[in-house]
Amino acid sequence: MSFKGQLLFISLLAIRVYCQTIILFGDSLTEHGFYPAGWGTKLQKLYEGEIEFINQGRGGYTTEWSLPLLGPALDQYSKDPNNPLLLTTIFLGTNDATLPNSGWDRTVPIPKYIDNLKQMIDMVLKYTKVILITPPPGDENKDGARTLANTKLYRDACLQIAIDFNIPVLDTWPLIMKPDGIYNQTIADQVYIDGVHFTPIGNDIILFGIAKLIRKVLSTRERVWIYPGPNLILTLVGILFILLFLYKSYHLRLFTYLSRRIATTADDTTPLVTQ
Repeated sequence: MSFKGQLLFISLLAIRVYCQTIILFGDSLTEHGFYPAGWGTKLQKLYEGEIEFINQGRGGYTTEWSLPLLGPALDQYSKDPNNPLLLTTIFLGTNDATLPNSGWDRTVPIPKYIDNLKQMIDMVLKYTKVILITPPPGDENKDGARTLANTKLYRDACLQIAIDFNIPVLDTWPLIMKPDGIYNQTIADQVYIDGVHFTPIGNDIILFGIAKLIRKVLSTRERVWIYPGPNLILTLVGILFILLFLYKSYHLRLFTYLSRRIATTADDTTPLVTQ
């Protein structure tokens, strides 16, 4: 490779498109959100090239099981200053709300659920902003492990925690229930596959709610595509070298072209010398 080629290659390596990060932390409702028709996948498409959404959803997990995993995730995704962690969503409580005798053996009592959520919020706020998402109502006619009344206790607790911490919360209940707050089986049939996990329609409902809240939480300044981190000087140097390379290449080609044109013109106009 020529010297100019090496210089161009190094300059390209110096350029980085900085992307920001949002952690989506939760259970299978978050994990499945990254399926092809999931709310996480569609959220990523909405912010393509601007924000990277990290799937930290784990099927079957409760706040109790998730609590030890949040700290390491925050550490991992907040190390790179060029890819800053904008916020973290916490979408938990569906498995906490399973009934004690349902056979799931995952029940987390309300006081413990509250304590776990508060610890998680304290963790996140040391790094970035946080959005809570309430456990959705579900369909108790398809899901024998939960009831609407019991899940509502966890939803109400989640809302109260958001008030106590003065943090944003996405209340999934008004999104899924009828405007008057009455449970509707026809709506539930369209929203849930098995009484817990979302259909494409259910995913779109969550997508609408969380996308709207993210836009509200993030300021214009934070939502910049190229983020000026410590390597900004290296990036600018790389861009400068590329512009210089292109400038010189253009002028070299222009000079070569004009030289050939002049030579051709000279050949055409030179009178023949008769011996």
